[in-house]
Amino acid sequence: MITSAEMLLSEIRSELNAVNNELKRMPRGALMISTNGKARITYFQVRWLSGKRIMKAVGRDLQTMKKLARKAFLLEYRRRLDQTEQQLTGSLAAMPDLSFEAVCRALPRHFELLPGEWLCGKHEAAALKPVFDGSIAPEPLMLSYDGDAAEWAESPYRANTKAPENLVHRAAGGFMTRSKSEAAIAAIYLELGIPFHFDEVFSTWKGQVSPDFTGIRRDGAVIYHEHWGRSDESYIRDNRYKLELYMSSGIIPGRNLLLTFDDAAGGIDLSLIRQQICWIYGLK
Repeated sequence: MITSAEMLLSEIRSELNAVNNELKRMPRGALMISTNGKARITYFQVRWLSGKRIMKAVGRDLQTMKKLARKAFLLEYRRRLDQTEQQLTGSLAAMPDLSFEAVCRALPRHFELLPGEWLCGKHEAAALKPVFDGSIAPEPLMLSYDGDAAEWAESPYRANTKAPENLVHRAAGGFMTRSKSEAAIAAIYLELGIPFHFDEVFSTWKGQVSPDFTGIRRDGAVIYHEHWGRSDESYIRDNRYKLELYMSSGIIPGRNLLLTFDDAAGGIDLSLIRQQICWIYGLK
């Protein structure tokens, strides 16, 4: 189970990465503002060189003034983010284990005789059943599904067998993912009650493709969701073949294909991704 505190901690760490990357591009030193009554204000760039304090007036260098002002803000912002991260990390360490297994272990001993589905509730009852041994043939990409979406979500399906050693993050549905971002996004799908499969393999006339998430919209439309860990041009160019496979089967970005990304610092904006999922699934 991913708690709100864990999601907030992830967002704070992502923000810290972004702040640190921006600070690396800032000029050396700090902005000092000297006033002599209301009539005169002087702006200095203060640096230390070989143990000596150097002050350079930058009143006419507007760009440097702006950057140093921004730098002062970022340093204070980072200090507060660091403080918040430390407090959240301490709080999470003190929290009890909220996993399904830990809660079950805390129940009276004879509860172990009961079927697990009696205890696990609707999310666990609809736990995904990926099959990695190849015994299930991949389905073709489909545009709509007219059966029972809940039954479809619980049915076994052919899962992507690529790099199984990287399946190290347990998502809220009980299945394993290759990244923390995928596990966090799976929690959004469960929270919104969207029936879905994770990393299911589909066939097209040009080859196979395995979207990170495949879900059924209320009107029966099938939505494919690719979350890409990077958004730089070379990464997208290397994955262009996936878009060609989708589009050759009528799967179009913005219509029935959702593309989301980690940011440049490797962080994830879960609030934004939740909005994107709600939009393409027609949810509020």
